[in-house]
Formats: sequence, structure tokens, C-alpha cells
Amino acid sequence: MENEQVLKKLDMIIEVLKKIDENMEKLNKMIEEQQKKTEEMMDPKHIIKRSIEIQKELQKEIAKEPTRDMGQYT
Repeated sequence: MENEQVLKKLDMIIEVLKKIDENMEKLNKMIEEQQKKTEEMMDPKHIIKRSIEIQKELQKEIAKEPTRDMGQYT
């Protein structure tokens, strides 16, 4: 009887360890993907491209703002 209980517990432990292993693999894949994204973001070409995009967005926002005619106060 005791041997059967020990075997059942060992089987349960093995199953838990398998789940942990699966989750660790998933986590490692996620970390690798995030590292790739981070490397891409740090690439000077990407930084320049994104800076240009932001500049264009800001120009559009500025264009929406009403301009003041400084001559109207004179």
C-alpha cells in the first residue's frame, strides 16, 4: 500500500514538473521575442524612422491649431 501511495505522489510530482517545464519554455520564447523587439527598437534606423513619424504627427497637430494673426492687435 505504501509503495502505491508513494508512486502516485511521484506521478503527481512528475506531472507538476512537466507543467513547470512547459511554462518555462513558453516564458523563454516570450523573453526571446521581447529581446528581439527591444533590439529592433534600439536600432538607429528604427529610432530615426520613428522620430520622423512623430515629427509628422506633431506637424499635423500644429496645423490643426488656429493661428494667431499678430497684426490684429496693432
